[in-house]
Amino acid sequence: MFDTWFRLLMERAVPNPVPPSSFTAEQLSQLRAPTLAFFGTRDAVVGDAQQATDLAAAIPDARIEVLDSGHLIGAEWPERVNPAIAAFLEPIYPG
Repeated sequence: MFDTWFRLLMERAVPNPVPPSSFTAEQLSQLRAPTLAFFGTRDAVVGDAQQATDLAAAIPDARIEVLDSGHLIGAEWPERVNPAIAAFLEPIYPG
């Protein structure tokens, strides 16, 4: 039921024309934290997935994945997202 409701909500959401972050590529290039980012090609909240990907690519050693999804990537692609998050966190939180 939630899936149906949220999908209808997101299909009618107006895409956000504002860049996905208030950070510049230069500022992001200074980050030293491990970063994993997922962007959805149909995400009406973030907006343009390619623009978000291009900006996030400035983060050193960032892992970026773009999936055919809306804003709730983890709900739409749990078989891809959950293992990726677990593998990403394993060195930080082993076991």
